[in-house]
Amino acid sequence: MPLMSCHACKTYFQPCTFLLRLTQETQLDTKIAALVQVSEGKLAVMGALGAGLLVGTALSVIIPEGFHAFQSAQHEPGMSQ
Repeated sequence: MPLMSCHACKTYFQPCTFLLRLTQETQLDTKIAALVQVSEGKLAVMGALGAGLLVGTALSVIIPEGFHAFQSAQHEPGMSQ
């Protein structure tokens, strides 16, 4: 009698396979980044683009979700205003 059924093996090993692959890709990216020389100016541009992505994400996703949650909390029954 097998210890785990075929379905149980798939559901257990899929996350493990994903984590192993993610670890390998991270190590490869780290090695590539160590080999590439980036000037200080390009590094500043990359930092500005990263900051822009964070601000853009906040403005387009996080802030509207927070506003919606705030509105729905005010309209719940039993809440005094």
